[in-house]
Amino acid sequence: MHMTYDVFLSHRSENKPWVEILARNLVACGQRVFLDSWEIVPGRSIPAQLDAALENSRAGVLVATPESLESGWVREEYDRMLKMQVNGNLTLLPLIFGAIPGFPFLDSRLCIDFGDPTPDYLATIARQLGLPQGIGDGFALETALEEQLRSHPLFLLITRLHSGSAAGRQLLAGMLRSLGERHDDLHLVLCGSEKLAALKFADGKLSLFTNADALYWPEPQVDDILSGQDRTSPTREEAEHLLAITGGHPQLLQKCLHHRGRTDCKKLVRRDPDLAALFARYRENRSGDADRLREWLGRERIGPYRFWPADGLLRGLYWDNLLVERDDQFAWRCPAIREAFLADLDA
Repeated sequence: MHMTYDVFLSHRSENKPWVEILARNLVACGQRVFLDSWEIVPGRSIPAQLDAALENSRAGVLVATPESLESGWVREEYDRMLKMQVNGNLTLLPLIFGAIPGFPFLDSRLCIDFGDPTPDYLATIARQLGLPQGIGDGFALETALEEQLRSHPLFLLITRLHSGSAAGRQLLAGMLRSLGERHDDLHLVLCGSEKLAALKFADGKLSLFTNADALYWPEPQVDDILSGQDRTSPTREEAEHLLAITGGHPQLLQKCLHHRGRTDCKKLVRRDPDLAALFARYRENRSGDADRLREWLGRERIGPYRFWPADGLLRGLYWDNLLVERDDQFAWRCPAIREAFLADLDA
């Protein structure tokens, strides 16, 4: 039987950045991937589209995290995938991030654990760096890196440092700081989101971050849109229009580009399922902040911009990409997000 997709990815919206990286890596390996933010068509029944995609997938990947534990629909989706596997219609593969207490339906299944620590934590890092086999302790890893630095410059791009164990993070950060102090030819770039920034601005336990420069991804511009498209590229006027509608929100911008000419992009933003899931999290977990949220939603700009605002609500809105820095002020990305968020609060 011909299947539309090789892999169906089931996840919570909070895990979207990691899941999108996983999806892109799978596509790079030649797999046909169903990811809701890529495939869901606005204006149609979302549950029906998810059901149809799952029915036409060879494998179902359940991304199990503490956030997904809170989701009833994740459990329902797991039950459906399990039944399909029993009937021989689907291969089920759970991906977990370390121990997740209270996730009983994973107890009897073989899972792939993307968390750490693991016994071969350092050996895994060494292998990813292309270093010789047999490295199993911090001294051996640091020595191997130093030998490379004696012969040529070394550039390391490190992601998800914040998601490792505290012990593993401390070990790796201390090693990199020590090497950096002794070798000018070691260049480090650490990529992450709010949790990584917290290691510098809030935690303060890792000296690696003391002199690290905090830089944020630049906002997309018209030329970025025009240079990143194929022969169906939008005109400059269309690109400016899409930036105005989405406020430069990368995910919303990508969806509008994908559906350009087939749907009203303003409606697409207002009805976006990922935004709806994000709004629901604020409504459920920050009910005590509802009055402040409504007051902020009533104005375009909220207050002075800070790299690491002390206000947890303000910080959360910024790192969830709902706010952006404009003229040294925290501002809502676009009117469509404000309108959709306010409508959700009042629902």
